[in-house]
Parts: sequence; structure tokens; C-alpha cells
Amino acid sequence: DVRGAVRHAVNETNKELDEMEEAMDAFSCGKGTRNDTQVPLKDQMEIARMMEEDDELDAIARMAGRIERIVKRAKQDKVATMGGGSIVDIETTGDIARLVPGELVKFGNRVMKQDLLMRLTEKQALGYKKENKEKVGKGPIICCVDNSGSMASSGHYNYSGRRTSGTSPIVWAKAVALALYRECAGRERPFIYIHFSHGTSGLDVQRFEAKPGEEIDFMKFSRIFHNGGTDYQLALDACLEQFEAEGMEKADVVFVSDGEYPSDSEMGDKFKTEMQRLGGKTLGIQIGGYATEKPFGEFADASWMLDTSNVRDTEKD
Repeated sequence: DVRGAVRHAVNETNKELDEMEEAMDAFSCGKGTRNDTQVPLKDQMEIARMMEEDDELDAIARMAGRIERIVKRAKQDKVATMGGGSIVDIETTGDIARLVPGELVKFGNRVMKQDLLMRLTEKQALGYKKENKEKVGKGPIICCVDNSGSMASSGHYNYSGRRTSGTSPIVWAKAVALALYRECAGRERPFIYIHFSHGTSGLDVQRFEAKPGEEIDFMKFSRIFHNGGTDYQLALDACLEQFEAEGMEKADVVFVSDGEYPSDSEMGDKFKTEMQRLGGKTLGIQIGGYATEKPFGEFADASWMLDTSNVRDTEKD
């Protein structure tokens, strides 16, 4: 019984450590928080302090970590169906699935196994380097997040019209933004983050180059919340303005809201026409709210509806 309790405690502690590492790593431009990190120690400490003092930042980071795990698993599954990619070289790794045969046999020896596990932890074991020739998006991203008051409610309506409790839509929205930012970091492409509500003070825009050193600025920007109304014209105009900046050619727009888009087809049609001219795509994500056939009207090329009370009910338009 004692051994079982200790084993359970150790497992729970390891899980908590992994979750904390993922949360801290979420704001670190994908440069990690382990031995190979490029984030200075003082910045790591500042990131940890900010998350400890701000429950919402901590929730955003942990949610983004969950999203990344799901995305990574989906990518791995896709690669597996394609034969696992082509072996192009041998490199040091912490991924057991890519170990070379000479490393795998060490699991049969108690002493060599311990050495291998240590090197796996330090990402110094020998493994195959693989390349997947799958085409991936390479353009920058403009992420536009609704900052209306309804996005802050922890109790919101799901598709059946039932009011739920749990994580507020704004946390989900900012977690999606953080996950997209890290995608841009991996591609080394710009990421433009927009918070909008309404009025002259209802718009905040900041460009991030997805490079080490801007983690703290991104966290500070993630703290912004207007708690105002919803001016979609303000938001759509702000998105189009970003294409004038250097390096934003053919950017994709990701629009995140709780699905209160007005039935103004003319506004949506004009935006979509302009996006086609600019060579970009618009993806809409409705978080919570009532289910509609097209939650973002005519301006989105594709849209998703997320019922946060039951993620398995997520539908795609």
C-alpha cells in the first residue's frame, strides 16, 4: 500500500511538472524550458512569476499546451499513415520512437538502460532524422480576438441553449492565439495579434516576430481585455490594414469570437472580396454560443464551432 501510494504521488508530481513545463514553454517562442532552452533564466523566472500571479495567464498557457499536444498527436498520426516520413540523417533526440537500433538494444541491459534514459531526458540519444514532404502553410498569421463583455463570462450558452460553467471563452480564444503564435515561431513568420471591441479605445494591435526575447511582451499583450461591445467593421478593417506591413503578403486571418456576428452580408462580402485580392484566407472559430449554419456569415472561408462544455461536440462548417 505504501509503495502504491508513493508511486501514485510520484506520477502525479511528474504530471504536474510536465504541465508546468508545457505552460512555461507556451510563452517561450517554442525554445523550450529544459537544458536546450534559448530563453534566459531571468526571463524564465519572470514568466513563472507572471503566471503565478495571474490565474488567467496560467490558464491560457495550460490550455495552449493542451491544444499543442492535440495538434502534435494529429500530425504524428498523419505522418504514421504516410509511412513515418523519409529518413535523411541521424541526430540527437529525446524521442523514443526515433531511436536507432543500437540505442534500442540498451533497454535490455539495466546499466545501459539508465544511461539511455538520462540521455533521452537531455535529448542526447541517437535517433533517425525524418522529413515529411507534406505541404504546410508558410505564411504569416493575423489573429483577431473578440474582446466583448460576453467573452469574459465563465458561464455561457452551448449549442443546446443551456448555460454552462467552466473556462471563459476569452481564455479559449487567447489560448488559440498563443498556439497559433507558436506555429508562426516554428515557421519563422510574423504574427499579428489584434484585440477588438468597439469605439476609439476598442482596438489594440501588436506585431510579433516570433523570436526569442519577446515572450514577456506577448504575455503582457495577452492580458488586454476591453470588456466592451462588438464592432465587426472595426475588426475587419484592422485585419485588412495589416496587409500593408512588410512581410504580410498572403497572410491568413483567424477570427475568434463567441459567434455574435451580425447579419450584414454586404460587409462580409466586401471583406472576402478584398481578402481574395490579397491572396489570404479567413478562418473563423466560434467559442460557445448558439449553433448556426454559418457563425461568421460570408466573410470566413471556413469556420468551426466549439462547445467548450463538451469538446467532442465540436463541429466544422
